[in-house]
Amino acid sequence: MLRGAHEPEQARPVIPAFSGSDLAGLLRDRGFEAVGQQGAAVKLRRPGGAAVCVPMVDRLAPHASERILRQAGVSYADLARLVARQLEQTARMGSRESPSLGRHL
Repeated sequence: MLRGAHEPEQARPVIPAFSGSDLAGLLRDRGFEAVGQQGAAVKLRRPGGAAVCVPMVDRLAPHASERILRQAGVSYADLARLVARQLEQTARMGSRESPSLGRHL
């Protein structure tokens, strides 16, 4: 069999598009603290650990969200909780609009 030919890929969750403040809020919930700003991005650092920059935009592309979460060491389970919380808030609001979950820094 050829290397990589028709091998099943591991199922990856679909990463929704979030705002920068949504991701910053998730990271703050995981122990990250805002330590500075670089242009339009907030720099967050886990005490004694990694730092990530999160662009403060209304909508991050899913691949950008995935990259930031991977750099920060955030699991897909944490992301699933964020999505569930977002859907719950949307249902309570009775709107199709997505509410902001993040905390503005």
